[in-house]
Amino acid sequence: MSAYEIVVIGLFIPINFYLVTRLFNHVFIKRQEVRGMRVKRWILCLGVLAMLILLGFRPLPYVTVLVSMILLSGYEKDRQRMALVGLVMFSISVYWMLLFDLITRVLPQPVFEGPILSFLYVGFLWLIYYIGLAVLYELLRYTTSRQTQQLPKNMWFMLLLIPTICLVSYVCCYYAVILQSQKIWSAMVIPLSFAMLFINSILLMLYDSLATMVKATREKALLDQQLQMQNEYYTRLHTAQKRIAAVNHDMKNHLRTASQLASTTADSGELVAYLDSVAQRLGKINTVISTGNPGLDSILNIKIAELASEKIPTDIQTHIPPSLQLNFEQAVVIFGNLLDNAKEACLALESEQRFVNIRLSYANEMLFIQLENSSLPIEKWQDGLPCSTKEDSLVHGLGLKNVQKIVEENGSMLVKAEGGKFVITITLYLQLPKNDNYSTQK
Repeated sequence: MSAYEIVVIGLFIPINFYLVTRLFNHVFIKRQEVRGMRVKRWILCLGVLAMLILLGFRPLPYVTVLVSMILLSGYEKDRQRMALVGLVMFSISVYWMLLFDLITRVLPQPVFEGPILSFLYVGFLWLIYYIGLAVLYELLRYTTSRQTQQLPKNMWFMLLLIPTICLVSYVCCYYAVILQSQKIWSAMVIPLSFAMLFINSILLMLYDSLATMVKATREKALLDQQLQMQNEYYTRLHTAQKRIAAVNHDMKNHLRTASQLASTTADSGELVAYLDSVAQRLGKINTVISTGNPGLDSILNIKIAELASEKIPTDIQTHIPPSLQLNFEQAVVIFGNLLDNAKEACLALESEQRFVNIRLSYANEMLFIQLENSSLPIEKWQDGLPCSTKEDSLVHGLGLKNVQKIVEENGSMLVKAEGGKFVITITLYLQLPKNDNYSTQK
């Protein structure tokens, strides 16, 4: 490589660094740090590059890519993705360099009379080379996204083997062709070079797809586990509530009988008053909601009691048939999660701003559910659902996803937030027994 070529390549080094950092900024999350650290990192990076040039290394793009790995310390640690991105960028820069060399070997070599035209031709070739490299880097940026999910180690290792084996095999093939010094062999390797570029270009996209699949699998396992635990929890609560209701009914009868007997005895005023007060307290344990569906009644009464304990005003209106075929799991998942979320949203507000409104109605073989609660503004949404603001969003964001999973089996769900209100509207397609004469006429 002539001194002129080194100067030309040196002029393109800043552009190469710009393309590399542009891809880094797209794929990785920047750390919050003082500006001085960034300047020191760039000084170190340029110093290492200068030292390599003095040692005889050509300042080609693959060298720039290796040196730019120093800049990765300015981003949040993601060793898996950083290793793969670095290897893919290095491989692509090598492939493109060797491919461009093969193409120039196959093409007829022009002869120039003066050095100026020769210099211009060399500069033009390097310009074309860097334009092609920029297109490849932009293709990488376009086909990948910022992904934080880690792959299992065996899957990540197998993914790293693909560019490694491809690169080693290709370099060996390239130098074998060069030793032949025949243009026909060079022409045969050119399609292989494009194939290698394509394989490496889609590796990051493959990583994203695998990471999304792993995340979905993990999330599904958490969903199933939460559904099972939630079902068991509310089954126990439902059983306990039925027992309490039975005891409540018997105790009220006993106390009323005792009160009647005591009233026939002289000087029993205090006893009568006491027994009446106990009966009244027990009477308050009666269910607030009675739709005729035991599972639905149980979960609604449990959750309304929780809202009442937090002094959250609740308004509920139900117009549904007692024979509605809404099973216990559906009732638990839908109303358990929605009312838990409503309570959490209300508790983030001042007491006078809190409210929860529940509407249930049935018509034309469809159950309509609308839950409305006060809420702070929701800034982030994903796939039509609000993103969790808690640290472990993968776990804490499962509530609405559980609801969505249950609803989509035989219905639809619409979520919206406006004017300080969070509103969820659900439609479930549920048929009544054939002998049910429930009418929706009001």
